[in-house]
Amino acid sequence: MRAILIPLLAAAFLALVPVPSALAGEVAGLRAEADSFKEWGSPDRLVDGDPATAWVGGGKGVGPGKVLTFTLPGPRPITRLRIANGNQAPGRFGEFRCVTAAALILPDRAVHWFVLRPEPGEQDVVFPPVTVDGFRIAIAGVSGPPAPGGEGDDKVAVSEVRAFDDAGPLGATVAAGPSRTETLPVQKAPAAAPGGMDYFAATKPGSAWLRTAVPAGAEAPPAPAPSPGVQPWMRDLVFGYFNGLASLDDGYLDVFAPAVRERERRGLDLLRDDRRAGRLPVTGPAQGDPSGLALGKPVLRGKAAMLPVRGLYRFTGDGRTFGFRVDAQFSFVNGDEGWRINGVVAR
Repeated sequence: MRAILIPLLAAAFLALVPVPSALAGEVAGLRAEADSFKEWGSPDRLVDGDPATAWVGGGKGVGPGKVLTFTLPGPRPITRLRIANGNQAPGRFGEFRCVTAAALILPDRAVHWFVLRPEPGEQDVVFPPVTVDGFRIAIAGVSGPPAPGGEGDDKVAVSEVRAFDDAGPLGATVAAGPSRTETLPVQKAPAAAPGGMDYFAATKPGSAWLRTAVPAGAEAPPAPAPSPGVQPWMRDLVFGYFNGLASLDDGYLDVFAPAVRERERRGLDLLRDDRRAGRLPVTGPAQGDPSGLALGKPVLRGKAAMLPVRGLYRFTGDGRTFGFRVDAQFSFVNGDEGWRINGVVAR
């Protein structure tokens, strides 16, 4: 059983498009294989340029644990994937499950988790540039049961996967951050992660930060200057995230994108349980001080962004001051509510 590194990834949004045509920056000659497939849903359909044809998973299981392998004609830089989810043949979409969570696995063992909406159209997944001669997609989560009586037989499908070596033209996208130092088998989703997506929850890494906080001095460290390019909304969301961890009030949820807010709500409830049970340093709401956090160089691409955050976060409660060290990657997405946090991962 192979093991992979787990990062953060983030939620993807749709741009509905017609049948694909060649675009600037698209990598030609992509080939696909799969560890299982129906005889009428072979993996070559993933790269035939026609979203009306689809790979359909075979064997046991509805999708999580299945792996798609893609080979490029030679080493090429790639910066994004464009994926047509489900079986998008006319009238067939509702007969199959869609991918909702997956991992992009690169030859150097870097891994980027991402999520897809179970809807027609193409979705862009953006990640830092990398030169590779191939990559794999390991499925971690799928949508609910399809309509009864369909030929899909409760199977997952993907219509098209395209690779690009440039940043545009982009629709709504999701950025991927660097991997974290935790290992899990690729053959199945994490047992503690419903749908394989617990990595977005407030308990990862928020709970670990709070539990490991140590007494801090009364004097706050000098406030570091943010890197050029840091937007005011980035500062507000990051500081709101950490201050929300200290207070554990409902306003903490406002910094998150709607697509992950319900998972964060469950994480918030767990943190409140920790506080009531005495597993956190303070027994009630605390006042946070984010002035010791340094905001690094951001990456903005379309409607997605990434931002490294390092430094010391302090909070005061029960008449005492505590602090914990931060080295994290924040992911943001720009949706109907404007920019919101899409995920946080400790590095």
